[in-house]
Amino acid sequence: MKKKFLMIIAGVLILLSVATIVLDKFGENYKFSKTPSSSGTETQKVHVSQRFKSRNLDFEVQIPKDYEINEKLTFVELKFNQYLIDIIRNGTNFDLLEEYLENFDKTRKLKTEEQENELINNYQAVRRIETNLESGVKEKVYYFFVDSWVYTLSTSSESFGAGNDFLA
Repeated sequence: MKKKFLMIIAGVLILLSVATIVLDKFGENYKFSKTPSSSGTETQKVHVSQRFKSRNLDFEVQIPKDYEINEKLTFVELKFNQYLIDIIRNGTNFDLLEEYLENFDKTRKLKTEEQENELINNYQAVRRIETNLESGVKEKVYYFFVDSWVYTLSTSSESFGAGNDFLA
């Protein structure tokens, strides 16, 4: 009886191994390819548009096709060709996003060219065009206030091309 049970388990394991190899080699519906990096993080390339859930920063976002995702401990990089979007999460004791940004602006040397208050998916948000006065880098930045966390999505890329700018 034990021998028969072990043979069934061995057969199932072999079948699962073969199925995994076949799907890996010939499967068309894969979503991510993973590449380990030297810093211990994983880089993922999205082959079809899909939702990405960060393990470290507790957010989920729709990622367009052909973006590369590099999740680090404190931020996530989204890359498309030479373009880059950074997503960062900061904790705060402020009750309002405006209070957070007012304090933030006092501690950094920024020039804000445009600013719009928005409500995105029922979350308080601010979209700004900022220039770092020390480095001269100009960025498009979204700040989201979610449960005492401020999520920042930013890019210094001028344009992502038609259909690829989800920081619209």
